[in-house]
Amino acid sequence: MSRITIILLGAALAATACATAPPPPVPEIAPVLVAASAEGVVVLDTAAESFFGLTRTGRQVWQDRAAFHSGAVPVCLARCPDAVFSGAWTGPDPRPWHATPAGPRPFAAAPSTTAPSTSAPSTSSVRRVLSARTSRDAVIAEGPAGGAGRLRLIRPDGEPAGVPVDDAAEVVWSEDPGGTTALAVAGDEVLWFRHDRRGWRRLPGGLRAGRTWGACTAAGGERAVLVGDAPRLLSGRGRAVPIRTDLEVAAECAAGRGSAVLIARWKDERGTPFTAVRGVDGTGAQTWAREVRAEAHVRADPVRDRFVIAHGGGAELVDGGGRTLKTYPGVSSAAYTGDGQLVLLRADRGLHWPAP
Repeated sequence: MSRITIILLGAALAATACATAPPPPVPEIAPVLVAASAEGVVVLDTAAESFFGLTRTGRQVWQDRAAFHSGAVPVCLARCPDAVFSGAWTGPDPRPWHATPAGPRPFAAAPSTTAPSTSAPSTSSVRRVLSARTSRDAVIAEGPAGGAGRLRLIRPDGEPAGVPVDDAAEVVWSEDPGGTTALAVAGDEVLWFRHDRRGWRRLPGGLRAGRTWGACTAAGGERAVLVGDAPRLLSGRGRAVPIRTDLEVAAECAAGRGSAVLIARWKDERGTPFTAVRGVDGTGAQTWAREVRAEAHVRADPVRDRFVIAHGGGAELVDGGGRTLKTYPGVSSAAYTGDGQLVLLRADRGLHWPAP
């Protein structure tokens, strides 16, 4: 998952002591929060062609242009903006790296004392960090491009483990906001994982994934959504019910404690972006709908049954039934931390943390 001083602030205050400086205009390509914790955020700024790591107060800790241009994806470690990057648009994945104020540093997984083949630095063409708290507590998808690979579970208090997968590059990993439970869509399987002081371990059981390209998880794994040809709502890692909406195809999802949303995107013949948001309840039935004439981003509150929708230079807080609770102007992006704090990002990369 702040950004620049408002240039007009001094002029506005000079004009009238009672006036309030207007929020900075939101550019057509606005910065986006990609990760957030109570300590800070990671921001993708397309105009600046960079990722930025910012503290809670908005102080810039690091900037990474190489990650932007290579197509790498960030994952926050124990707290943002401390982050590791991995992956690439094309060609073999580079070795994952840690973003620091002094520049990128190699992200080296802790070595194994008894099973070097499980924990040695990978030379695979696919090397994607899916989850990490430290270099001794991480999940890495690795293997040949387009071939069978594994999920390497690196544990702080035990030997690493390997979970075979059909195609490491295509694994979809969805971690609940509390960081205790995750699901992985690997080929035609949905695998479940649990994290504790000993690291990640695979849980027994699973289910068929079908053609699934996205997932989201909430409430410690008690609620999850699979997005694909046949979207499904999962309860308690076992029961799956079909999700019924009027969308032909959903691209994304956001799962909350009591409900979820599916999201579809398209552009008209003039190139105008549209976003369709559909709320669903615990039975998988559609309960509300919203059409947005803009590129909208939706995030779920992990503590309360509500969502924040950012679009068109503002953010809208809605409850589980789609009713507007509050609006925030001058916002380019919004996100929640794992403990339910809302953070708002301005176009100048400034941060605001509204009171609950």
